[in-house]
Amino acid sequence: MNIQRILSLIVLLQINICYTNNDCCQDTNSIFQSVVFTQNECDNVTRFKCCDGNLFGKTFFSFRPQDSNSVRRILQYLNGKNFMDDNSFTKNLNITFEYQNSFDNKDTAKWFFFNCKDCMTVGIPGNNQTFDIDGSQIGLSNGNILGGLQPGPTGTVCAKPEVNNFIADFDLFFDLSEIKCGLWTRIDVPVVRCQTDFNLCSTGTGQTSQAFPTGLFSTDCSAVNPVYSSISQALNGDLPFGLVPTLKYGKFPLCKQTKTGVAGFHFDLGYDFYRNDCSYFAGSMHVVAPTGSRPTAEFLFEPVIGANKSWQVGATVEAYKIWQRCNDKSFGIYLYAVGTHLFKAEQSRLFALKNNGAGSQLLLLKQFDADVTTISNAERTANALSGQTKIGADFMFDGSLMFQFTYCKMFFNLGYNFWLRTKEKRSQHIFMNGFFEGELGIKGDLPLSGPGTAPGIVCQIDLTTASTSTISTPGAPDNVPDNINAILIEPEDIDFGAPLHPTCWSNKFFGSFGFNYSIGCHPAYFSLAGEIEFGKKNYALNQWGVIFDTGIDF
Repeated sequence: MNIQRILSLIVLLQINICYTNNDCCQDTNSIFQSVVFTQNECDNVTRFKCCDGNLFGKTFFSFRPQDSNSVRRILQYLNGKNFMDDNSFTKNLNITFEYQNSFDNKDTAKWFFFNCKDCMTVGIPGNNQTFDIDGSQIGLSNGNILGGLQPGPTGTVCAKPEVNNFIADFDLFFDLSEIKCGLWTRIDVPVVRCQTDFNLCSTGTGQTSQAFPTGLFSTDCSAVNPVYSSISQALNGDLPFGLVPTLKYGKFPLCKQTKTGVAGFHFDLGYDFYRNDCSYFAGSMHVVAPTGSRPTAEFLFEPVIGANKSWQVGATVEAYKIWQRCNDKSFGIYLYAVGTHLFKAEQSRLFALKNNGAGSQLLLLKQFDADVTTISNAERTANALSGQTKIGADFMFDGSLMFQFTYCKMFFNLGYNFWLRTKEKRSQHIFMNGFFEGELGIKGDLPLSGPGTAPGIVCQIDLTTASTSTISTPGAPDNVPDNINAILIEPEDIDFGAPLHPTCWSNKFFGSFGFNYSIGCHPAYFSLAGEIEFGKKNYALNQWGVIFDTGIDF
């Protein structure tokens, strides 16, 4: 055992103690089986790329955090700050309601699918027929022929992943000029209800009236009955078949998934460097405490509130310039920008196999004993390669530029927003839920057991692996010159970049109109806005939104 493995074992013991009372353990049945230590500089986060530049074969989509939207901030704050400059008021409350909905969802389906399309074919390979998914790897059958699986198509599966966000944003500004002239603070609490819908739809059914070939999913040469006739249900993996357990991670969701919570507690301590009736320039220290949710890896497309539980520290810049503030008319340019560092936070992600193509997390495995003389079980790659590690990003930027025209008490806004997050980075230690180093090999379409070859042995364990298998094409039996013919999965065979998000950005355009008025002697305003956002390829969502916000000085 080398020094790295000894250190990893020590860290594992410490982490298991810490996790006993750690709220990041979403799955209470999860037991860490091993620690994998690997350099994170080698992660390829864009391994599978389509001809059009979109990515495919990813196992996690990291959303733009719902609280990272400077459009709301520039509408909340600078809309009112221009008008609410009566020194008798030292506090300002803004309340914003927003609805966001994604569109052009075919590209998001490509992100998760294995063929760079929004639909995949499913069937049993053979007779020069290939399919995007080998149905036997997910428990589907077309029936038997001559003791083997009947080759041919089973059907197709398509998806149109969709995201809806309902946001109630409470923003409170305090003037601290009594402490120091120009000093202020700001607290922002966005409450979010995030709903994801994979919109999975399949055509064609598998055969359940005939058992699988003997020994295919058993170690005693017994026949196992198929449990799935629906492709969608098989991709959800909620039923075991033979020695193959249920799918615990990386499921294709059949239903809508919803989470609700506070995305993050935002705190600013700012200072007005320059301010008069027509010009303003300020900056602040910006801290975000993560009060949202963590990824769990149970589903491929899961709702997450906030920035994946990452702490954020950075700074903001705020400015405006107003011309022709006379005769009840004016024209202004407003700027709000924030940049933060996303510290690494504990998250569950689903990793894959490096050399077995997109969708390798659905491959079936053989689990051997320590000396590779028998098979103790079958396993799914997704169950073995899900794990916990710390993930963050070096930098996230969110900036908006807005033009405003006012007439009497009405104002009209038109603006542009740019958002960017650098690629995700992970810690070197990964705590796997079911990975046994040197004990797992790729099963492919090979049986777990078969007829005995020695006298008096009716059934024997099949110790052969098929290490070149992909989710679409069964690999040939391995031929290793040690008479075991099993190639086992090692840490260097794991694709640690599969669930990591690459550098992404989006461009957003927005417009609004509103009205400035008073409640008693308290200045107030309201506005109604619309926004439309276009992401870089399928790296970021395309989405539109409607915003209503109001504010009052007191």
